[in-house]
Amino acid sequence: MDRRDFLKSTAGLGALPLVAAAQTPPAGQPAPAPRTVKLKQSVTQGVFGRGMDFEATCKMAADQGIKGYDLRYPSDWPMLKKYGLVSTMAYGAARTAPGAGRGGAPGAPGAAGAAGAPGGGRAGAPGGMAAGGPGGAPGAPGQAGAAGAAAGRGGAGGRGGGGAPNRWSFQTAPNVRASNTPPGPSSMELNIKENHDEMEKLLSATIDDSAANNVPNIIVFSGYRSTGGMSDQEAADNCVTFLKRIKSRAEDKGVNICMELLNSKVNHRGYIFDHVEWGVDVMERVDSTRIGFLYDIYHAQIDDGDVSRTIHNHFKFMKHFHTGGVPGRWELSDDQELNWRYIAKVIADLNYEGFVGHEYSPMPGSDPAACLKQAFGIFNV
Repeated sequence: MDRRDFLKSTAGLGALPLVAAAQTPPAGQPAPAPRTVKLKQSVTQGVFGRGMDFEATCKMAADQGIKGYDLRYPSDWPMLKKYGLVSTMAYGAARTAPGAGRGGAPGAPGAAGAAGAPGGGRAGAPGGMAAGGPGGAPGAPGQAGAAGAAAGRGGAGGRGGGGAPNRWSFQTAPNVRASNTPPGPSSMELNIKENHDEMEKLLSATIDDSAANNVPNIIVFSGYRSTGGMSDQEAADNCVTFLKRIKSRAEDKGVNICMELLNSKVNHRGYIFDHVEWGVDVMERVDSTRIGFLYDIYHAQIDDGDVSRTIHNHFKFMKHFHTGGVPGRWELSDDQELNWRYIAKVIADLNYEGFVGHEYSPMPGSDPAACLKQAFGIFNV
């Protein structure tokens, strides 16, 4: 019997029982609880495009119904409060000097964009990739992303230099960090054991400051692979060791420590936490209600896919979400490979009480206000 004959002979058999089984929870598992909350949403500076005054972005966000603003330093928190916004994701090391990077210190040549600067976005990525491009998309390692540049980590993803979008590029170099310059403690790359003592001091102060200002989350990073460096398993062990040192303080203060998942195919070559299962292993071993992921859906889709199942199966570790259109990290729209409305429903149906943060950049020529209104509408469930 060939495949065609087999399909004909089995057509319709067992269809009704299969449908019924799909609608019935597996034995021993309770039916999902009725939804009791509506998703809360936050933004990052990149969603407003380049050059908009910070206060103007706060007003636009509040006018659109947004409740929080991610990745701002303490000097910005009073402005957020003025517009009724929560600072929803703090850096692990609360410094404001130019070159502070994502979490504090770039650890590579070249100054990162100053926090809060127009187009600064996240003020540089871990490991010292400087800010550049729409909304602060990472530029080439160790230098600011010049407008029109197609090279560098940001260019590979289609956003970095502000040139023509390229949705289909990905990096083919070895999956290791571009620079071997050792990261400083304030970069919050937890795999570096030599930095743990100083990182604990910095992060402890940020936890206390966040708790005092009702900031629910703090971002940290796994760190990067390097040529001839530690294995992913050793990196995981080191991250577990550090997170166990800090978890009781986070639990006592009621603040979440969120390790971000980033893709290593397009944007962050060498990043260790590039697949969710690596992070699940870390979080299971740390075993804390206050230690989890920043599950960035854009990054997750690139390296793992299977987004909705992953959210459902590992939801207990997901303390915060980020969005961004795939491919290209542009605004959320129908011109994407992800069904954002379905993803929003999956998260809401789990009675998620945290924030979904938008971290896309508007396509050139798009109206940032219209893009934000659309994103808000999709997740307003």
